[in-house]
Amino acid sequence: MVHTARMSVVSAPLVHGDELGYRLRPAGGDVTALDVSSGFRLPVVRLSPVDLSLVTGAPEALMRDRSCRLQVHADIDPINARADLARPISPNGMSEVRMRFDNIDLRVGLDLQALLLRLRRSGAIATPDAGPRENERVVDGARIRSILRALFANHAEGGLRAAGLPAMRVRAAQIDPRSPFPLRIDLEGACPRAPFSIELTGYNSLFRFEVSAVTEKDGLFAFAVPRELLRIRRRNNRWTPAPGGVEVTFRHPVWPELQIRRPVRDLSFDGIGFATNGLNDLLYPGLEIQDVALELGDRLRIEFSGVVRHVSPSIGGAAEIAGMRLTPQSPDDEARWRRELDTHLFPNTRMDGAWGRELWALYDRSGYFGLSDHSAENFAGLKEPFVKVSRLVASHPDLGCQVVWPSRRGVEAAISLLKIYRSTTFIYQLARQHGRTPSGSGGRTILRDIYLHAIEHTQRDPDLRWLAGWVQESAGFSRRVHVDLPLRYLPERRTFIQRFYAMGGSCNEREYSLDREVEIAPATLHEVDILLAALSTRSAIFLDAHDLVPERIDLGEIGRVYATAGLRRRRTILIARRGGRAMAAGVLEMADNGLHLFGLLDVVRLFALAEGGESLFGALLESARDWYRQLGKSRFVYFCESADRAHARNAGLDDLGGADLTLFPAELLPELLEHVHELTSPGDVPALPATDDA
Repeated sequence: MVHTARMSVVSAPLVHGDELGYRLRPAGGDVTALDVSSGFRLPVVRLSPVDLSLVTGAPEALMRDRSCRLQVHADIDPINARADLARPISPNGMSEVRMRFDNIDLRVGLDLQALLLRLRRSGAIATPDAGPRENERVVDGARIRSILRALFANHAEGGLRAAGLPAMRVRAAQIDPRSPFPLRIDLEGACPRAPFSIELTGYNSLFRFEVSAVTEKDGLFAFAVPRELLRIRRRNNRWTPAPGGVEVTFRHPVWPELQIRRPVRDLSFDGIGFATNGLNDLLYPGLEIQDVALELGDRLRIEFSGVVRHVSPSIGGAAEIAGMRLTPQSPDDEARWRRELDTHLFPNTRMDGAWGRELWALYDRSGYFGLSDHSAENFAGLKEPFVKVSRLVASHPDLGCQVVWPSRRGVEAAISLLKIYRSTTFIYQLARQHGRTPSGSGGRTILRDIYLHAIEHTQRDPDLRWLAGWVQESAGFSRRVHVDLPLRYLPERRTFIQRFYAMGGSCNEREYSLDREVEIAPATLHEVDILLAALSTRSAIFLDAHDLVPERIDLGEIGRVYATAGLRRRRTILIARRGGRAMAAGVLEMADNGLHLFGLLDVVRLFALAEGGESLFGALLESARDWYRQLGKSRFVYFCESADRAHARNAGLDDLGGADLTLFPAELLPELLEHVHELTSPGDVPALPATDDA
């Protein structure tokens, strides 16, 4: 390893997320590697049982010579290594070079793993940090009290961390609103002296806060409401304890003589967590395993490939936990894995499409058919189409789902999801029977179960970018879910909210006069470009979510997805011209009867293309009536963006009321799940009173 003249180096980036092993803290153990042949010693910044990264001011020599013999520790035999990647890490010429070990035997691998274990215990290994996906500082007193009430109502578990002590397991136990120390926790062991921090696990997030004073009450430890919470989320999907009898088994890919079989502790759609022996199993972050099997007793075996994401001590330090991301090896394995997880995660709900007739009865009993001044008679002709499309959607889970909560008296509650644009899924048709179920489950539990199942289902869509909701002014729970939360992110322009007025139109023929200078016709390609230019000043979120962009303006892509399920989804664009000039556009969409019982997928949107274009909106609505009638429709809906709806009334449309369009990004769906979990927490836990401190 000669460090002499500088030369150009062909380098490749080291991707932090794909690294093997562990990063070492600066001066956290001062690990170095000695080149046995030259005597040069270089600092090690990353180490695994199969490779390491060195820091050098002369990467050219390493990359040129490629091979060397390294000694990482006095108690470990020298290892043959070869350089394969380099990247600059500072302006002064220092670089990081990755060295792969050649044909390392099991004994040396175990020695290196033992060294890593000692380094971790001494604090020399940096905590793996993929960075939180969401990191939020909560200082609003009302929201802090709401979050804490939900955590204690759900008896959240977590850890207590005090300086110089190992983490201790805690459980949220009680709230005493009359006490100045209203929050009470169960704690394994003696409570340390304050200050210390507590972390409680919510549905998807970790909530961390500081405790400055603590007292004992009836065997529990009590403290005041904190003034600040830190919410941290690092995953998209929640983890849940695995049922008994689930084991993971695989051969180590580097040392196949190691056959590993361990009990699984946690499950998620991302993967598993399982107990491991950090020394003997030789697992480390980044290790790829081609053949992994999950065995559920003698009942089921599912095949995967896997990547170890972390190996960490459990809270209390009694065991180590390995986290592994799993990818099913075949479509059949994926289907069985999804069914198994759905059954475990959502034992009370179903989404198999077999509940169409029971759902119809639910919509009648719950009052859903009475919304917007309708009655059950208005929907009589839709029952059989509804039952049919329910089965079709269920057989194509990539298109949507109906989640139901069945009981002995039928369906207690339901909610529907449907992919209506390329990257947008629509959530709708929420209904619930009144009164308690035969099993005694309350309304909050039922709403929680159907919402969480539906949203977690749509999270699996790799193309999903937006969750759309159309929320009526009078919809109390739906507004708390689909309006209140998007409002929180509106200042950051991550969400979109727009008020509109739904106007219902009959497709019956009626006489109307059209100005002789006005022509209504399908848009030419040039007029489509004019429409897109006129829309370019609107929110990019709105345009992307509604496929109002050049490459998707015809709905061709989503139309083909519907066609594979035996369903229709179409769009046409009508142009109102005066004197040959394009003045206004009508964007008309349709879908099969029964997909939305109020026909809100047979929707018209109108846009002015020139000054005075709004005066032709009425003519476009009359032409829309003809288009829908030719498709066999009896009604359509106009989404009017203006509070002035005279043109729609003059065209014979009925006012169905105001609502809000909300668009929520897929990246924040875990926050929506957390929000629903909070709103549906058990109601038998008292609220925390407002104080000067929170």
